[in-house]
Amino acid sequence: MSDAGEPAIALVLVDSALWARLTPAPLGASVQTHVAGPAAGDVVAVTSELVLAQWLEGRLSGADALRQGMLLLEGPPDDVLRVSARFARIGASR
Repeated sequence: MSDAGEPAIALVLVDSALWARLTPAPLGASVQTHVAGPAAGDVVAVTSELVLAQWLEGRLSGADALRQGMLLLEGPPDDVLRVSARFARIGASR
């Protein structure tokens, strides 16, 4: 967990087995790409490249991705709840 109380997120794209790590920063998140995997205490987010692209393009909401099982989260339960709530607010349902 970061000093700000928000957990870091290790994102894996299942299509390519590529990992990235998102660490909370003052203006959003600091992103490290091509990391070896999650660090201790990270919330792990598992999704596909297609889901991530649709989410970033605003064609899929985080809430819908989570609800439909297209985005899975694992980690310490309280941190998973915080990340889930944050992700659910991103993107617009169409």
